[in-house]
Formats: sequence, C-alpha cells, structure tokens
Amino acid sequence: MKRPPFSGKRRGVALIVILSAILLLAGVTVAFFSLSTFNRMISFSATNQQKAEFLSHSALDLVVGELRQEIVANSKAGATYTQNGVSIYPPLTAVNLLPTHSGLDSTATVNLLKVSASGVPMWSAGGASSSLSGSSISISQASANGRSLSGNWWFTSATGSPALGSQSTLPTWIYLTRGNGPEIPTIANAKDPTKPDYVIGRFVYTVYNLSGTLDANLAGYPSAASATEVGLKSSAAYADTSGLGIGANALASWRNPVTGVDAPTFLEWAAGISRTTGTPNQQALAAAQSGHLSVVEGDQALLSRHDLLAMLSSQGLSAAAPYLTHFDQRRGLDAQRRFQSKPGYSESSLYRYHRRHGDPLPG
Repeated sequence: MKRPPFSGKRRGVALIVILSAILLLAGVTVAFFSLSTFNRMISFSATNQQKAEFLSHSALDLVVGELRQEIVANSKAGATYTQNGVSIYPPLTAVNLLPTHSGLDSTATVNLLKVSASGVPMWSAGGASSSLSGSSISISQASANGRSLSGNWWFTSATGSPALGSQSTLPTWIYLTRGNGPEIPTIANAKDPTKPDYVIGRFVYTVYNLSGTLDANLAGYPSAASATEVGLKSSAAYADTSGLGIGANALASWRNPVTGVDAPTFLEWAAGISRTTGTPNQQALAAAQSGHLSVVEGDQALLSRHDLLAMLSSQGLSAAAPYLTHFDQRRGLDAQRRFQSKPGYSESSLYRYHRRHGDPLPG
C-alpha cells in the first residue's frame, strides 16, 4: 500500500497540537488551584482580622467598664440622682473626682493615669477592686512566634505611641479566656481548647487623661488675627498656644493657609461671625456652623492621633503633643444630637452646651 504524501508531518503537527492543549489545560488547572489557595488565604486573613477587631473592641469595653465601675465605687452611697436622663454620681471626696493612678512608677509624666501591671488591679476602693490586673509577662518579652513590643515603640515612637506621657516600666499582658474572661491561667490550661481558661487573645492598656487638652483642629490663631478677638476669646480658635512651648500661630500656620490670611476670614472660620464689610467667605462660615466638620478648600485637618503626631513632628512641634488632641468631630456631632433629643432641651440649653465646649452654634 502506498503511503499518502506528508502523512508523517501531519501526525507530527497533530502531536504538537495535542501537547499544546495538554500544556494549556495543565496551566489552567494550576492557575485554578493557585487561585483557590490564594482565596482561601484571603478568607483566613479576613477572618483573623475580624477576630482581632472583635477582641480589641471587647478589651476596650472591659477597660471602659472598669473605669465606670470605679466611678460608682468612689461615689457616695445612696446619693446618686438622675438629671435629664443622666445618672449623676457625687464623689466621696474631692480626690475621687479623678481616676486613681495604678501601675505607675516614679517617672510617669503628663497625662498617664493607669498602666496594666503585674498583680495590680485597675482600681481599688473600700475593699473592692477591679477584676483587671496584669500578668507577669511584659510586652517586651517575646511570645512563641517571636513578637514583642519595645518601650520606645509603646511610649515614645512617633508612629506607635500616642506621645501622652511615658514611664520606665512597660505594661504587662492581660489574657482573655474562652470561658472565664480576663484571667491569669496556667500554661497547660491556656493551650487546651477544652478548658474554660483556654486563651483566645491578650491585651494591655494605658489610660491617659485628656481633659483640658486643646483640639488641634481648632485651637491657635494666625498672626493676622484681630487683637480684639484674641482678647475676647470668642472661640477656642483664639487660644494662646504659646504656653505649650510652641508659637501662638504655629498650629494655624499649618491648618489655616486659606482662612488665616486675614482677620475677618479667620473670625468667620473660628466663630461663624460674618464680616461687617466686604464679601464673606461662605465656606469659612459653613465650617464654623457645622462645628468644623467641614474643611475649607485649601485648609488642612487632622483625622486621627497618628495624623496629629505626624504633623507635629514635621513642624518641629512634638513638645506640645501631650497637651493636644484631635477631637473626633463625628462623635461631637453625635453628642450634640443626643443632647438635642433629651427632655427639657431648648435653644438656651443648646447655647450653654456649645459655649461650654467652645463650639459655635449651628446655623
């Protein structure tokens, strides 16, 4: 039988096509499994992130709850009363107006009030004490996976710490267990998922006193500000920040490049008072009327403590960090709305509320 011409070449081409198809199919299969594995890793990462977030919120709730319990424990028994739906707890003595210090050493400075320390309860009063006390494990001690936190990072880092005071003794870990809440379990129980003392996470706390700190989003006036308004203090924006070791116009120079160019514009931004002559700056007035929730185009604002510290560092103003905050504008607006919804609300009471907090009245 005579062989057809070029049949060997055709078979060779067919083999190449089949091998290419197999290679392509193998590539698609590998890509599919790689994508599946990658998606699984993303899912696990998201789950662990959620667990960490829930744990942090639980830890925050525990600390805030203990601070509230300290207020109750240091108040006059039977003297609690309610005013406009708010419970008032008269303190036992003038000393009890402020939270007690705990876990501090002799070098504690500025705003630092409480640090989780080994065997030290968060508060104690009249024979009662907090259920939160630190273990003997410092944050500087490496964990099983090698992670640890240094004192420089926790207390003085420009990115890690809040820069609100420091001490030489570092916080110690508080362990959260599955069945018994915050505990100091044995190592065997901490690792055993069948035990109530099985550890699901850990946290430490440092509590700072921010009362009396100035809102860096508002305090401080530019050199162009009216001397009359500076004297009248019609707004917290006219606070003299030179007492913090920085210039009186140091914050405004960074924050108000647009609204700080002249006295009338700054007054509109600071207090919501329109100029008597000329065209008012409507954005500046709107910013004041919103409680500085809005930002004038060209001006700058701080959204977090991290933003505040970064700005102070870049401007050479870090010495003022313990005396400044970045007041959460969203929380302030929520507080205003809750105040307006309370029984007995009136325009006069709203006026007192805003004047007490150094805020302009809403339009």
